[in-house]
Amino acid sequence: MNLLKYLFYWILGILSFLLFDILYFKKFEFDNKFNIADILNLFVTLAVGFFIGSILNKRISEKRIEKDFLIKKFDNISEPLDNIYPLLRASIGTPIGFGMLNITNNLHIFGSKINKIKNMSEISNLNIDIKPINEQISQLRRLLTLIPLNSSFRIDVINEYNNIYELIELAIYRIIVKINKK
Repeated sequence: MNLLKYLFYWILGILSFLLFDILYFKKFEFDNKFNIADILNLFVTLAVGFFIGSILNKRISEKRIEKDFLIKKFDNISEPLDNIYPLLRASIGTPIGFGMLNITNNLHIFGSKINKIKNMSEISNLNIDIKPINEQISQLRRLLTLIPLNSSFRIDVINEYNNIYELIELAIYRIIVKINKK
């Protein structure tokens, strides 16, 4: 969009220089008669140009509103995952069942938020791909729910959680970039 703006200013500058050159040095003779067809042609051309410009501007701004709304939904999306980390830290050395309900609940909340954003993107024809995030959520569920019940949380579970969390954050960032590029 900025390129078009600068191109317009350059063309306007060149045209004004040429007009000054023509008028000042009188390279062309002007006829004092007005032709109605030429004047109407000028006004029709200006009107069509303005109409096309306003329609394009309206479409671009409508699409930007949809993109901004969808990106805004990503602001607090990782909050449920942020809630899992303190639960894991507090659960080191304790039996698995103790904090598992809160952990699985937060995973479920995060998954529903992601699916809600996916559905919203389909409505606005932006169609984002949440497959990488869903794969990481599945990996996170396996990590946190397939631990034997008679064992206790270990620090390696937290380290693996942090690795998966970073991959999810990276996938969210990639989705936001793709939305902005569409």
